[in-house]
Amino acid sequence: MTTSGSALQLTLGIIKPSVAAHQPHVQDIMKEIKRSGLEIVRTKRLMWREREAEEASCYSAPRFSAVRLTKLRTNAQFYAEHKGRFYYPRLVQHAVSGPLVALALCSPDGIQRWRNLIGPTRVFEGQWERPESLRARYGLSDTRNGFHGVQICVA
Repeated sequence: MTTSGSALQLTLGIIKPSVAAHQPHVQDIMKEIKRSGLEIVRTKRLMWREREAEEASCYSAPRFSAVRLTKLRTNAQFYAEHKGRFYYPRLVQHAVSGPLVALALCSPDGIQRWRNLIGPTRVFEGQWERPESLRARYGLSDTRNGFHGVQICVA
């Protein structure tokens, strides 16, 4: 518990390959994350293979540990909920197109804080509604929106 009485939340944030490829952007984003009140507990740069992006399974459990956050090569199912949709192949192809940055993030209301920082999934909506958001500033398209936010709490 924090002094304000609200529990800390540990969550997973991902900087996708289209943004992670530019180290100056990553450095600026890390500074902005810290300014937002999120603590960066751990980071890991990694490269996924297509099978890993499609078949891994961290979403299968409602809670997962901070240690597992850094083992994403086999424990992260980002796009299973989108399987069968017309854009699914593009999501997977982008996930495996280059290195990504996995972030273990912690703060009271950490999930909502990260989601507010990255902004709307659709880049064009973010550019109109939340131009200060990370997706509005760094995202290229709905598929290559630069960031991923997990909606579940980490144990």
